[in-house]
Amino acid sequence: MMLPSISQNQLHQRGNKLVVDKGSLARSPSPEAGEGKNHRRLYFKRRRIACTVFFVSTLWWVLYTFRPGSLSQEVLAETNLPLDFVVAGFPKCGTTTLMYAFRQHSQVNMNTHESCSISSARKTTTQVWNGLQAELSDIISLPATGRVNGIKCPTAMYSMKALHRLQNWHPRTKWIVGLRHPVWQVQSFYNYRVTEAYDKLEAAASQSYSWLPRFMWDPQPSFRSLDDIFTAPYQPWNEVSRWSHRYELFLNQFGFTNMTVPEVVEWQNLTAARDAMTLYPHLGLLSDHNFEIFVYTVDQMEDANTERSAQFRKGLQSFLGLTEPLPSLGHENINHFQGSRAHPETIDICDSQWSDLRSQIIADGRVTATWIQDRLVASPHVSVSDDPFFRSTLDMWMHDPCP
Repeated sequence: MMLPSISQNQLHQRGNKLVVDKGSLARSPSPEAGEGKNHRRLYFKRRRIACTVFFVSTLWWVLYTFRPGSLSQEVLAETNLPLDFVVAGFPKCGTTTLMYAFRQHSQVNMNTHESCSISSARKTTTQVWNGLQAELSDIISLPATGRVNGIKCPTAMYSMKALHRLQNWHPRTKWIVGLRHPVWQVQSFYNYRVTEAYDKLEAAASQSYSWLPRFMWDPQPSFRSLDDIFTAPYQPWNEVSRWSHRYELFLNQFGFTNMTVPEVVEWQNLTAARDAMTLYPHLGLLSDHNFEIFVYTVDQMEDANTERSAQFRKGLQSFLGLTEPLPSLGHENINHFQGSRAHPETIDICDSQWSDLRSQIIADGRVTATWIQDRLVASPHVSVSDDPFFRSTLDMWMHDPCP
């Protein structure tokens, strides 16, 4: 057994013998005991710092959120500024390209960022209203001779709240809705969310938060595999879901297809629709509205045929009531993290591992394309440019686009 070391001060003379002072020895901690106390002291000190930081951060958030004049106090803006159109989706269907084209047009007022508060399920109605009015105020103040005001929200079609809110506030708003071959839309939307997760991680790492506990400033991206999203579609992953490419489920909300009551019941009871309503709890049907929509495909937007491309832009111009032509369309918001720069989670949907998934998406695409061609486009409230070419691009959804 190892004996503790004894210092000179713990010995005293008793006759001819040196005697150990046991009381002194008991009061003298071993080096190991002292080291343990230091560790505990440091642990509790760090814990107090973390608790203090958490308390101060929470207090700051409460004071900021409920400050005088904040949206949380439910102060309703009195002015209803005009909103003429919404570039409303679908994600990765050319909405950013249109936004920049409209920005270059002298008769259009539009910002260079998304305005998706209209579809928020977390904010109160008053908060959304005030946020939209502030956004429109910024747009109107832009140095342009604009005749129409527009916003961009690629995910607006996924939320019934956006449609209901604009039905009440801006009942004559025009909707511009882009479509894309479902296979390419699934790939692009998923890869975009992967890149977005890494971008957010990089932005967080660039902040100087090293004085905080690591768990508070070093987040890790959270991913779901595409297989998991399709085979266990209980919740969307950043709005990517088993049904996010089923455009008809969301376009149906406008009620333009003149469905009879039995057809409405049938639509609601469809497995796809029922599951989609679980994923998108605000999905529903509108009635008694004055909305009009312009539907296009990415193939029309990227068409190399100059005559058809000009006809497409002319159709958009006419839909919005502009007297000047739209500029040629570029190709914006490209995901550059592909090929050798791809993230580990980035997918190439043409790989053999996705062949079964592609078959499933193509089967969905046949249903969607048929509904759009036979039902949606027949509505007098729906506009398309170059109907024969538009329909021919939908026909391609019936086939696998991969070589």
